[in-house]
Amino acid sequence: MQLPLEAVLRYDLRVRHSGWLYIGTALLFEKRPSRDLAYEYICQAIARGEDLTYLKTYLAQVLAWDYLPIPRFIEFLDRPNPPVVKAFGKEVVALYLEEVKKQDKLPRNHKKMMSYGT
Repeated sequence: MQLPLEAVLRYDLRVRHSGWLYIGTALLFEKRPSRDLAYEYICQAIARGEDLTYLKTYLAQVLAWDYLPIPRFIEFLDRPNPPVVKAFGKEVVALYLEEVKKQDKLPRNHKKMMSYGT
């Protein structure tokens, strides 16, 4: 997962549609280097003013459906982020809280995510 991310960053490639799914999955991937590269790409995309609605929705849904681990997203939120990246994280948490209301069963570590939403 790391090599394609390095290429996307090195050549400043723009991702669209399903590319955001790849970036979102890499952000919550088990290996730290992939998470760091995804974080770096998201920061660049925010700096370029790209529309990250697709990524926000994807992250909120996979976290609410308990497909990917919440602690890895919390790790992203706990980084010393610039204000625009913090705003991005808060928007994902808000979408997550909306999505979780539709679920019968709450995902693991839901209480940790709720603490970031308040």
